[in-house]
Amino acid sequence: KFIRTFILLIFFMLSLTCAHALVCFVYINVKNNDSAGMKKWFENGVRKLHPEMKKQFEKNGIYDNVNPDPVIFFWGDKSKDDLKFVENQLNLIKSPAFSSKVRQVLTMFLHDAIWVQKPHNMNPIITDLNTLVKSEHAKGNQVVLFGYSAGSFVTYEYMFNMLPYAHGACLAENCIPADVLKGVVNFASPLPLFYSDMADYESAYLAGMLKYILENGIFWITVNYREDPLGFPAMGNFTNAEFEKITKVALDSPSGFIFDNSKTHSRRPVVLTHTSYWSTKNTFAKAVAKTYLEGRNFRYDPEAQAKMLEKQKKYEIKGGSDEL
Repeated sequence: KFIRTFILLIFFMLSLTCAHALVCFVYINVKNNDSAGMKKWFENGVRKLHPEMKKQFEKNGIYDNVNPDPVIFFWGDKSKDDLKFVENQLNLIKSPAFSSKVRQVLTMFLHDAIWVQKPHNMNPIITDLNTLVKSEHAKGNQVVLFGYSAGSFVTYEYMFNMLPYAHGACLAENCIPADVLKGVVNFASPLPLFYSDMADYESAYLAGMLKYILENGIFWITVNYREDPLGFPAMGNFTNAEFEKITKVALDSPSGFIFDNSKTHSRRPVVLTHTSYWSTKNTFAKAVAKTYLEGRNFRYDPEAQAKMLEKQKKYEIKGGSDEL
């Protein structure tokens, strides 16, 4: 009787643990969120978007256990002192109003994107992010990282330095626990503009990271609105066979995928599109779920892959005039 009770107790505890295991969406902020007002803007946007994102992931059968509470990882305040220095220097310049305005716009869009690329600024950020990921792992949870704009730099550097492939394992004292990182969603992303070395697919480091992603069931998708002037396609949508040919790296039982969708209409003016992902939450969340499903099918469903390749060919012939 004691043994039977003990076994039932074990099963109960295991079922309780499984029932509480969640997939947490971690939202990583954009540049220039260093003021209290901008921080609030980002947090409010995430809270508006997350319920719709959760709904679309669950509705489309991607995950049925998304944490109802978004997890916000904020780094914008780390650059505020350096940004203040630049602004103070600009105030010393006496120049025509147009020139001053151009400098202000360039500072607003470029400062933090360049600032966060520097290793001495980036490394503490991805270390803090890893601490957050491991804290979720300790609760039995898994994570999907959402990198908004320059936040996509953080997701890229995080994977590049923390995933336990050869290069990552050399740089990280504690690599990411196995099976905790489910995927990455980058959006409004100018990543290739600042990391053009992503084109070097034969690089042992980059190829090693991509191989690890594909072989360990991780997804990495990029979703940009086509009207977003700062949204750049991350990389080509390659089949597994094309990946092996380009990188000269053999894949062993791949189950992950990498996919780009920069063709969704925002229905917003160009000047407003980059900050419209929150206000168009329904359109954007549907685009993310659609991109996930298309990316998975493109890699592992031959019939769907053939249809998408044919559709892509027609799209390119038409000069991208129609939405896929």
